[in-house]
Amino acid sequence: MMIFQNRDFYSLFGVPPGRFDSTPFVTSWVLPTYALATIRIIFSIYSFITIFFSFNWFADHVVIFHIQDIKTPATTYTVGAEGIRYSFSDFSYLSYWALAFYMLVASIHTFVYARRGYTWLDRWPQVLQLLHSAFYTTIVTYPILVSIVYWGSMWTRTWWPGHFSQWNMISIYALNSAYAAFEIIIPNTLPYPWAHYSIIALCMSLYVGIAYITKATEGIYIYPWLDPKNGIKQLILHIVCYAALIVGIYVLVRCAIVIRWRLTNREPKFSMGWIYENKHAETMYLHDSYEPEMQNSQETKKEIHLPFIHVGSPRSAFVPLDRIDETYLPYEPLDDVNTLTRKDPSQYSNAREISPTRSFHDPATQCSSEILNPAASQVSQRSVSRLSQRAENSKAQHKAGTGTAITNLISTISRSTGVPRAATSGLSASAITKDQTLRTNSRPESVASLRTTAYRNSQQAATAGADPIFTTGD
Repeated sequence: MMIFQNRDFYSLFGVPPGRFDSTPFVTSWVLPTYALATIRIIFSIYSFITIFFSFNWFADHVVIFHIQDIKTPATTYTVGAEGIRYSFSDFSYLSYWALAFYMLVASIHTFVYARRGYTWLDRWPQVLQLLHSAFYTTIVTYPILVSIVYWGSMWTRTWWPGHFSQWNMISIYALNSAYAAFEIIIPNTLPYPWAHYSIIALCMSLYVGIAYITKATEGIYIYPWLDPKNGIKQLILHIVCYAALIVGIYVLVRCAIVIRWRLTNREPKFSMGWIYENKHAETMYLHDSYEPEMQNSQETKKEIHLPFIHVGSPRSAFVPLDRIDETYLPYEPLDDVNTLTRKDPSQYSNAREISPTRSFHDPATQCSSEILNPAASQVSQRSVSRLSQRAENSKAQHKAGTGTAITNLISTISRSTGVPRAATSGLSASAITKDQTLRTNSRPESVASLRTTAYRNSQQAATAGADPIFTTGD
């Protein structure tokens, strides 16, 4: 019997069972998206320059390093071209490689998000999403560990001779923590799961094995404390102290992210469907997502985040908010198929009121999930017919409509996604005909009608082999 089902396992490591939301990784509460991407690519380029210039210097010069440790005699290393090989066994260089690659990958994702409104990470397999999340955790913890250990115990308290040594040491043992601090403070990343510590500990354990492989192949210990000749107790003490230190760093960094997240009033990790707004974002995006937490929507004014139908391959529409009538707020949770009741998003501001798993028992959310995720749930034809009839009755009672707002929305989505307007005409005609009450003070039957119409159209399009996201016909 498996200890974890796949869904439970990925959720434990911060990957939701529904749609993965990469937005926190590629946005910032203080910087525009393009600025964040530019800074990251600059950090990445500088890190790679540092590594490759160091390799080139090692190949042509002899470099002298002095290293000491607590209760361990100082050791002098004379390094030439072999320093290139040694660097791949040096934890400091390995963590610096990780920083360089993370900044490169993160900058690419950020540029893509700034340009298209989504990232490739959104569509990657869950295992890659988990690895990216864990990758972030490593680059905000390991560099701090490297800096503390080097400056606290390994530095001989004498300034290095030569400009190269001075620049190299500052870049690898000081700027690395500056990069980590940037990733902790500036992006909108959320607190990493506690389960990530298992990955952190596993990587450090594997490194000890690499260090002894290097001793067997190269004949040197990268760090003096690894030598058993200095005493087994000394070796065990170092391992225990470093393990305790990384635990402290892990907890403190996570606390720092929590504090930043609370101070900047960011939205929670996933959305269960209630309307909420983000005061730092610049676009409104429509997609299907899931969230164990919800914040009060009254404090933010710049972005509206609401689910959209997904049938077949995943797809999202990202629309600038200033191009959409602000009265178009179509998503309201439903109590059940028979009784439609407006829900106030502010009542879900307390995260503890909502179950953190998809198998929650909130009837409003369950029904909404059925309506908005027809590919993943069973919606009876009887329920669809009932909702359609109620929407028809509602139309006769509410004459003041927002047909223009819906038409503008469909045109905007068509321009943003590249889907021809003709492909959305069926949704436009049927939705406007059946729906004349999409204002914030209207009854929710019209909302159900729009979803029901879109569901039937998507089913017809899927049967005909057309794009199931925007469909024709009624």
